[in-house]
Amino acid sequence: MIKEEDIQKIIDVFNNNSSFDFSEYSDKSFNRRIEKILIDEKYTIDTLVKKISKDSSYLNYIKNKITVNTTELFRDSEMWISLYKPLKKYLNNKNRINIWHAGVSSGEELYSMRIYLDGIGYNGNAHSVGTDISDKILEVAKKGIYKNNIIANYIDNYNLVKNSLSEFENFKNFSNYILNNSKTNLLEIKPEYKENIDFKILNLINTDYNFDKKFDVIMCRNVLIYFNLDLQNKIIDRFRKLLNNNGLLILGAHESIMPPLSSKFDNINNIYIKI
Repeated sequence: MIKEEDIQKIIDVFNNNSSFDFSEYSDKSFNRRIEKILIDEKYTIDTLVKKISKDSSYLNYIKNKITVNTTELFRDSEMWISLYKPLKKYLNNKNRINIWHAGVSSGEELYSMRIYLDGIGYNGNAHSVGTDISDKILEVAKKGIYKNNIIANYIDNYNLVKNSLSEFENFKNFSNYILNNSKTNLLEIKPEYKENIDFKILNLINTDYNFDKKFDVIMCRNVLIYFNLDLQNKIIDRFRKLLNNNGLLILGAHESIMPPLSSKFDNINNIYIKI
């Protein structure tokens, strides 16, 4: 078990040598990540602190290891099914929407949304922004190229959504959305579903998000659970201010909005509609 003072050394070295502040991360989550890093790197706390403070590229490497990058296509199929009615209602007569994926990781959820919009017959102009703290993972997201065997595990997620909404919409087969390179065993999201997308580094802990627009949909799923409650509330309030009226905030299955902020939203199966 890592001592509290040793964890503080890691937090302090990031504060002193970068713009990354981990002080409001959940203690349990942060400690677990540091413990794993010490095992992987075969370092003591003092050695790790010393190397981080002297080597900016290594600091960035460790930052990427601290942040958790877990995602999949159409993760939590029930959410996508529940999203149908509120999103369809919101999209009525809207010829342009802005969507922010906060903590986009390797991009699967962003591309899931683009595919989903096609599936529910949205013909307007969608602009997506994907942000993450990790520059390395954003490079993966920008390419939209994934290993065939990994994506194959998630096609069942898509088919469950497709079949569940078949009463309302005629979703295409998943093969319509990807290019399959049999030589490399890689799948690439088709170019038409990668248009009007921007990716940028953004640390949700920072107070200034530097957007010149408001959003119709903000998706931030399974990110807030790594922060303490006070920071969660701060971030949710920033999301609220960046949402258009009646816009949708979509959180993870184990995340929620607590009072008094909850009074600012209608909650439909963890899909929060700004009042």
